[in-house]
Amino acid sequence: MDRPGHPGKGDRDLSIDIAKVFGIMLVVMAHSQSPFPLEKMITSFTMTVFYMISGLLYKPRGVAHALRNKLSTLVVPYFMAAIVTLPTLWAIGQGSLFNTDIVFRLLDAKDEGLVWNSPLWFLPSLFITIVAFSLLEAALRSTRAAALAGIVLGLAASYLVLPVRPFLFFGLDTAVPGLAFFSLGVLVSGRDSLRNPSPRWNLAAFALCFGLWVATRMLGGHPYFIMAKYRISPNLLFFATGIAGTFATLYFARFLDLIWKQDGSGLPARLLLFLSSSMFGIYVFHKPIINSIRDYVPPLGGLRFLVLFIAGVTISSLLLALLRVVSPRLTRALTGSR
Repeated sequence: MDRPGHPGKGDRDLSIDIAKVFGIMLVVMAHSQSPFPLEKMITSFTMTVFYMISGLLYKPRGVAHALRNKLSTLVVPYFMAAIVTLPTLWAIGQGSLFNTDIVFRLLDAKDEGLVWNSPLWFLPSLFITIVAFSLLEAALRSTRAAALAGIVLGLAASYLVLPVRPFLFFGLDTAVPGLAFFSLGVLVSGRDSLRNPSPRWNLAAFALCFGLWVATRMLGGHPYFIMAKYRISPNLLFFATGIAGTFATLYFARFLDLIWKQDGSGLPARLLLFLSSSMFGIYVFHKPIINSIRDYVPPLGGLRFLVLFIAGVTISSLLLALLRVVSPRLTRALTGSR
């Protein structure tokens, strides 16, 4: 089965880790009651970054492996977060325990009525995307052909207009446009344009993509809100904004990676690896933590969102460290064995 070129197993591109850290930190900031213009800027591309990074890291190992692996790394953490969060919020008077409506919303990957769940809808949606791509790959017997087909199918199916949104298991409607971004990530994986060794070249590529992102946003493209609110009929600006913002993130991350490699101490890389080990836990825990403390944080002259952001990251990191000591098994279930 052919596969677009990609780095060897021992040649992990740290710029991918940098991009993931950026993406998750921006998600936390957006959920920290940041000013609406800033929130709109952040959320215009953060989810598309994760779909595309997942495509960049994809390795063809068959449908069965995709099912087993992504069930443990995406689906189990999604439901474990609910099992842990719902009783905790109920105990402090901020929610109810499991009922039919909550179970329905969890299976549908909906965040309405489950505000703590708003960052987690992405996990089952990505699961559907990866399994769908693996099925395409198995049917076409070619990773490259599956990537091209995934882009076409993702674009075409995204233009289906549904008068009433039905129950769509695991956020199937968000997985549809996600398939296009994931497939694009697979298609460009390992391309020289993403691995150019020149910091100046990567900085120039970032500036170009950033300019395109600004232009598409000014024209009205805004991917995240369309995906999160389950409007399954995005326009071309939806994809243009997501692609431009995602490539801007990747090229800037690559630029930082190259600059940091020139630092003989290796401190930036070590700090990055330390942060990367906690990022998924921060992604899972931050929203209920921020929701629980926001009423106790004063306005602070417009800087309240920064306090909530710092608190969300810090408390999530401490909680993850405590869980690793108290219950390693629960920690593995919540973080997908990361």
